[in-house]
Amino acid sequence: MVVDVGCGGGEFLRILRDHGAKSWRLVDVDISEKAMEALRRLNIEGVRGRFEQLEWTLPNPDIIVMNQVIEHLDDPKTVVKRSFDLFSPGGVLMIETPSVDAWDARIFKRRHWGGWHTPRHWVLYTPAALKRLVDQAGFETVEITHLLSPNFWLQSVHHRLSEGGPIARKLARMFDVSNPLALPVAAFIDVVQLQVTGKTSNFRLVARKPANKAASGS
Repeated sequence: MVVDVGCGGGEFLRILRDHGAKSWRLVDVDISEKAMEALRRLNIEGVRGRFEQLEWTLPNPDIIVMNQVIEHLDDPKTVVKRSFDLFSPGGVLMIETPSVDAWDARIFKRRHWGGWHTPRHWVLYTPAALKRLVDQAGFETVEITHLLSPNFWLQSVHHRLSEGGPIARKLARMFDVSNPLALPVAAFIDVVQLQVTGKTSNFRLVARKPANKAASGS
């Protein structure tokens, strides 16, 4: 069973349903009734509520996915531990989230970095910090992969120019992901960053519950 926590409109599990194995049971979890309505339209199973507070009556998940979710949580530690407790040994946790350990995060860190996304992003990580969080919960980290994030470059430049003079504010409109010229340039910069440093401002961590780790109960 694959559980998508903080599913939004359910697009991730829709892709898995359409292109993955038909035997997979797919379940989305979200606090929003709007998300539940979207899931019903897609004919995808949904559970409404805070993941860490749900009385779990479904089978143990095989995979739990949190795509761009953990940075929105007020208590990430509890959510990660809840995932660990629900898993049988071998269960896999996948987390994708922004990283503050990248060129754009450092250049624009004082105010304008797109990854701040204030006030929606509450907790931000470096890969090392997130690895420490999941390891402390009992997981073993399998891999960390850095992903291109040109939108953070565009948002950061846009934010900075938006606080400038009239000309700067007009230029700010160019730095948008819908701009067919700006997006490839930002993506190229991120490719260079990845080649030079091995990092970007977006990453995915995959962790597994070891075979010798028993759930602590939930």
